[in-house]
Amino acid sequence: MTNDVLYFPSVRVAFNKTTATIDQLIEEADRSNNIEASKAYKACFGLIRQAVQQIENQGESSLHKYLEDEIEAVLKIPHDNCQKIKYSIENEFRESLKAVTDGIISILQKKNLSDEYINESKKEIETYALEEVTNIFSEEGIGFSE
Repeated sequence: MTNDVLYFPSVRVAFNKTTATIDQLIEEADRSNNIEASKAYKACFGLIRQAVQQIENQGESSLHKYLEDEIEAVLKIPHDNCQKIKYSIENEFRESLKAVTDGIISILQKKNLSDEYINESKKEIETYALEEVTNIFSEEGIGFSE
């Protein structure tokens, strides 16, 4: 079974500052021969350790212990579906970009602009089309992230 601390690292992290401070107080009490304070700090530290272990043990008895390695296969399904969606969006984006680029060229041709001018403006046309399609996808809440 996997170490249960891996399931609850935030518990230990949350107590790091507290336990570090108590460790310092114990050392100071020991240096000053304040036995009563040292005992009290050690008892406090013990209670915190028990609480952290109890939280971890409760987690150990929860759902994750039944899932273990098998969950990877189940979680592969939504991961694969997300990949399909991303691929589909990328394809739709490319098709949209091509359609807008072709549409701009068609408009320019209908305005009787020369093929030479259109070819010279190709980079500008592609940049404009890319910006517009990206904006539309963004406005629709469809973004690209790695």
